Order: sequence, then structure tokens, then C-alpha cells
Amino acid sequence: MSFDLSQFKRDLVYADQASVAEIRSSINDIREFDRETESFLKFLKTVMSVAGLCTVFSLCAFFPLAVLPGSVLVVCAVIYFQKKKLDLPNRRYEFTTEVVNALNRDMPKDGQIKFKMDLTPSNGTHKKTVSEKVRGWDVTYFEDPWLRLEGRFADGTAYDISMIDRFQSRTKWARSSSGKSKRKSKTKSATVASVKIFPKQKKYTNLGLVMGQTNQFLKLPTWVKIKKVNAEPDVLAVTTITSENWSVRRTDPNTKFDGPEIVYTSLLSLYQVLNASKSENL
Repeated sequence: MSFDLSQFKRDLVYADQASVAEIRSSINDIREFDRETESFLKFLKTVMSVAGLCTVFSLCAFFPLAVLPGSVLVVCAVIYFQKKKLDLPNRRYEFTTEVVNALNRDMPKDGQIKFKMDLTPSNGTHKKTVSEKVRGWDVTYFEDPWLRLEGRFADGTAYDISMIDRFQSRTKWARSSSGKSKRKSKTKSATVASVKIFPKQKKYTNLGLVMGQTNQFLKLPTWVKIKKVNAEPDVLAVTTITSENWSVRRTDPNTKFDGPEIVYTSLLSLYQVLNASKSENL
């Protein structure tokens, strides 16, 4: 299925089963669209700043003169907040690009990836799960499964990789030292990564003998926590979580935490388990 940019602009979701080359091309289109949106938003902010200053000066000098810059300010503000919804989270499509490129190194030449990438906001209404009161805060929770990748490596091992952002929005009314009530707000977020591989049992007949040692083969970044490990004859899986603000080092060299590293190390660790099951000493 060819990538439909017009459709993507409407729902901000890209789902397909395609070759790595096709996915790269489609994400390049998304990247260019995002850059154009960011550039236009920057232009609107400049116009609004100038129009705002002109409005203030006009009000001080001669009130009727404020109508034109005031109108420009209002129109630009409306357009800005409409277009702001199309300002995409860069790290998501850059993360997808990095991981897809890495998977491609060990996939068959004609291999395809079934995937879904969701670039809608984490606090979208359809992603809301529950609301509750926590120590005076009104807390709303959101569950945002924004990436799913499924495919098969050249050795026949299938993989299933998913990324989920968990987002919290917290608000409450607080009284300041002057006695005025003020609404306070803050957010919290965490990223959950699930990496699964499904080895061919005929190839790894001794896998059952090392499943109990799976944890010792896990070498993951220190900034993530292991939530769950699943080791069975037909599936090896690790789920991690991190609250660190990660990015993609290739596109943001100053980033402290490189998101794709989560997937790389998870896959390498799980393959260490497979390799151990082939040891002649078993």
C-alpha cells in the first residue's frame, strides 16, 4: 500500500505492511511535512509578536488604528492553534527510523514490517484511561501505544516490538501567600517498551534448559527498569519502563538518553539467551 500523506494529515496515524525502503520514504515525507509545519508556526509567532506590539502602540496613540493589527493578531492566533495540532513529536518518527534501519540489517532482502505509528498527542481524549484524586491533585491518566513493529529476521525468528507512553495530567487549586487562589498544573510521563522474539523451536531445541537463566543475560541501559521477563519455549520477552526524557542521539547529538538503545539492548540480550541454548556444554 502506497503512503497517503493527505490521509496521514487527517488522522496522524501511519499503519501499513511494507519494505524498509518504503517505510523510510514515507517517514521522509512525514519529516518534511513536520518541518514545514514548524516553519509556518514560527512565522505565525513572529507575525503575532509584531501585531501585538503594533496593537499596544496604536491603543496608546489613536484607538481606531488598533483595529487592523488587532485583527491580524486574532486571525493569526486562531490559525496558530489549529496548526499547532499538526506539530508532530519528532522523537517518535526519528525513533521509528532508527529501529527500522537496525532491524533491516538482520532481515531477509525481501522482508517486510507490519507496523503502526501513532503521532497524535499523548493526552488525546481517546487515550484517557481513568481520573482520580491523589493527595489533593486531580489526576487524569492516559495510555498511548504509539508504535508497533512486527516482522521476521533472516534466521526465521519473528519479533514484536511495541512502545507505549504513559502520561499523567495533574491539576489543583492552591492558595498563595497573598491569599489568592491559583490553579497549579504539572505532568508526568514514562515510556514502556516491550520486545518479544519468537524463535523456531526446531532450531533452538535446548532453549528450555536456559530459560531459568534469562535474567542473567539481560544487559540493558542503567536508565531503564525491567518490569517483566517472559521466557517460554516459543517466546522470549522483556518489558522495560523509564521516566527519563529520552531522545534520538543521531538527530539530537546532545541527548543524554538514546531511546533506540532500549530496543537494541533488549534484542541483543534475548539473542544471548538463544545463543546460550546452542552451547555444546548443555
